[in-house]
Amino acid sequence: MPARIRRAQIPRETVKRFINLLTAAVERAPVALIAGALVVTAGLGIFVPQQERAVGNEGFSPKTAEFAALLTLDEVFAESTETTVQVVFRASGGDVITAEGLRVYRDVVAAVEASRAGELLIGRPGGDVVGFLGPALGSVLVEGMPPEEVDDAAVKQAFAAARAQLPPETAARFDGLVSTRADLDGARSPAGLMVVFLNLSLLEDDPDGALLEEIQADMANAVRRVSTGGVQAEPFSFALLFEDTSEAQAEIGRLFGSALAIIMVILAFVFWVHPRGRSTRRAALRRAAADVGLAVLAIGMSIVWMNGIGVLLGPRYLGLIGRFSEMLQVIPILLVGLGVDYAIHLTARYREEVGSGAGVVAAATRATRTVGVALVLATVTTGVGFLTNLASPIGAVADFGILATVGIGAAFVLMLTFVPSVRILLDRRAERADRLPAEAMGYTANRVLPRLMGSASVMAERLPAVVLVVALAAGGLGGWGLTRLETTFS
Repeated sequence: MPARIRRAQIPRETVKRFINLLTAAVERAPVALIAGALVVTAGLGIFVPQQERAVGNEGFSPKTAEFAALLTLDEVFAESTETTVQVVFRASGGDVITAEGLRVYRDVVAAVEASRAGELLIGRPGGDVVGFLGPALGSVLVEGMPPEEVDDAAVKQAFAAARAQLPPETAARFDGLVSTRADLDGARSPAGLMVVFLNLSLLEDDPDGALLEEIQADMANAVRRVSTGGVQAEPFSFALLFEDTSEAQAEIGRLFGSALAIIMVILAFVFWVHPRGRSTRRAALRRAAADVGLAVLAIGMSIVWMNGIGVLLGPRYLGLIGRFSEMLQVIPILLVGLGVDYAIHLTARYREEVGSGAGVVAAATRATRTVGVALVLATVTTGVGFLTNLASPIGAVADFGILATVGIGAAFVLMLTFVPSVRILLDRRAERADRLPAEAMGYTANRVLPRLMGSASVMAERLPAVVLVVALAAGGLGGWGLTRLETTFS
């Protein structure tokens, strides 16, 4: 045999040996496998409450030498203890240099000072709040005109007069606070900027920036409340990008619940056994419920394994990954979909074997041996795909790849050991009592899903050209839509 062929067969033989090992364990010691899986789940479950959550933008900073050097230089040499929050003003009418814009600007300044951010305003030279309408507001107040009584013309006049009195260097910086599409001579601008300087020296102990994020979020909420229909004020800072993490977590929780509910309905549909022979509708319902419950239990156990191993890999123990970020909350949804895929393939093959006359143990081991090879390849390729995230300099992305691979591996192991072992224990008793609905389990003639698939195959058989044209047209339409996608950032 040529050396090239022998080398190609090595991975295949390795996969077969691995599957045979799992099959032998399922056949000889199903009770031990079930007990072992439950013990491991309970053991890893102890670590789940110790999970450390990332705060703010932690985990999304790049893990590069350049960024580490930047942090070091900032810690050692930086003298500034300030951070800034920008407030962007936009007008639906296309001009923020108006009487309404001036009033909103004044209200925003008052809202900032009244919020928790007011504690970090120390009266710095040049002002703690600097904005495009600051000089105009000061001019109006000096002249004794209440902002509620001025009109657009008066505001534009005050804006132009205040700008004309600024030194050239200050005027250049002031001009940078309005839109690049502004008409400064005509005192018109579709947008304007305010910069709020917060002094961090007043924060006694805030190493991870959590307190600063709370203060900025409080200020942002106060600013948004003073916006009007014509002029909107929207605060922005890097910390504010992560102020809605609780809402995102709730949304992911709802998505997980919805996905699980939908999956259970689909599994009930797929696992339904059409009553036939000695099988009754009640027995069919009981078997479908057992198969659905077993699949969901295995998926839940894989999620516990993933979280427990994640804690062990985290900063509290091995330190190989960072704290759990919001991105990692997507992994359970991923495991639900993948685990269901494994369960459907394995259960369908097991039922086919039982329906063809094989015993329970033989059917379970044969299903594991045949389907297992394909599932190994699917697991390995999927895991390798997620592990490519290790090349990312963003820690949260790399951690996502690691834990997704861990979860996928856990789902694979449980589906090929725990699930068939439980199935053997449940069905072996029915087999001994001659109550196993083997005929119903192997009967697929009147099932809806096979009929639908059969109908679809008839179209491909009789009208292959039409099917091909429709598929290519749909693919082309999707490709055209892909080029029309727009990504915006606010």
